[in-house]
Amino acid sequence: MFERLFQSHPELSPEMRLDLGTQEIWAGDPVAALRDIDLYLAAHPDDFEALQTRALALSHANRLGESLALYDQLQRRNPGNLDVALDRAQVLSWMGRHEEANASYERILKDHPGDERARMGLAQSLNSSGQHRRAAAMYEEMQRQGSKDPEVAKGLAYARYWSGRPDRAREALNEYLVQRPDDAEGRSLATLLARDQNRGLTVGYSSSEDSDDLRVRRTSLEYRWPVDETTAWSLRGHTGEVDDPGGRLHPFDLGVKHEKTWSDRWSSQVAASAYRPDDGKPAVGIGELNLTHRPNDRFRVDFGLAKEPVVTRKALEDGIRVSILTGGVDWRASERVRLHADQRFYYYNDDNQQSRTSMAARAWMADFSHGRIGVTFGVERLSTNHDLDHGYYDPGLYTEFGPGVEIEKELREGWDLGIKARVGMQKERNAKQEPYHNLDASLEVPLGTLLGFGFEISNSNSNLTSSSGFARTEWAAYLTKGF
Repeated sequence: MFERLFQSHPELSPEMRLDLGTQEIWAGDPVAALRDIDLYLAAHPDDFEALQTRALALSHANRLGESLALYDQLQRRNPGNLDVALDRAQVLSWMGRHEEANASYERILKDHPGDERARMGLAQSLNSSGQHRRAAAMYEEMQRQGSKDPEVAKGLAYARYWSGRPDRAREALNEYLVQRPDDAEGRSLATLLARDQNRGLTVGYSSSEDSDDLRVRRTSLEYRWPVDETTAWSLRGHTGEVDDPGGRLHPFDLGVKHEKTWSDRWSSQVAASAYRPDDGKPAVGIGELNLTHRPNDRFRVDFGLAKEPVVTRKALEDGIRVSILTGGVDWRASERVRLHADQRFYYYNDDNQQSRTSMAARAWMADFSHGRIGVTFGVERLSTNHDLDHGYYDPGLYTEFGPGVEIEKELREGWDLGIKARVGMQKERNAKQEPYHNLDASLEVPLGTLLGFGFEISNSNSNLTSSSGFARTEWAAYLTKGF
């Protein structure tokens, strides 16, 4: 309609380009919108409304840096303009600068208490930045105050799901889908919830080879059965070969696993198996108990107790097993920085003991198209009471440290690639310091709604990579089928 009017009355076109540009933004064509807005601005370069509309078009065209720069300019001209402040905060959130976006929304709410767009923007930004419980609390408050915006229910559903409470997400999602049954994001979450509730069968195979000619090959099978959205049982089995120049063993184990989410703060995993180190050998009991406490969105504390075999040919042949006591903490110091520390104590059935301390930091440095890159730094220290040479690595004292890099990339929808690389120095007591490296890569590929494939490969010459203390190359592949 506008184009025909421009052809009939060309003298009107400069004045009406701004209206056309606004319509083109909401019609999903920001490139055309920028063309028409710029034609208007050529005649009216200082028009505040036109510049504001141009900033909006830039954001919809994914030219977020330019949009933010223009909003900054507009905010300096008119510091009290609410729409400019709200749009600028939204651009910050779209750029992944959630802490700045959160601060901007909070300033707006201080000056304009109860503003619905600011409250919604803050809740969405909190959710995107990992503060899911705080976001859920905001959405719940909006619902209690009578908000009829269906986006509130969708935001609440995602906040509950991402905080580990799919059981509480479903109610909010159902409320949303009644109003927006064809919404893509709503249907996507419904698919995730259904997938979590589906029974699933995972078949896997892994193979590793150490520099001392130790080879470990394993086939795994796991059937997972969710009882409800907080509880799941699994039946698991593994079989394989462990061999080196001294011989070959065929270990096998079969057991069950129980997973339970008790509340927003507590969850647990318990597993028990019968493990047979070789054909004709008696089976022994192994298992683990893990307890996780999340007091808030930033902290996670883990406690663990496990009893497991030492998977080298000599250790299995000699019946060496180890009980492990673990405590660890993760702290998300900021939106992009995570700190981790853990302490493990190993108690072997040959009366040996070990202590292993780990500390690590990761900072996401840059975002790119469907991905991000971060830097890491880690330190690990292992000490052992006795050097017994019973088939496992038992130095008096060992330390390694070094920087690394992590990359996460979504190659296409559902295709997730992860790469971790680390280099540094390693040293045993009374030995020469030497360089080491760790390299890990993983790929997850959906093969339809209920079928998925995963592949992992790693190479490392760190003494902590394998039970034997030698360099290792390993790969694994698995296929998961939902029912």
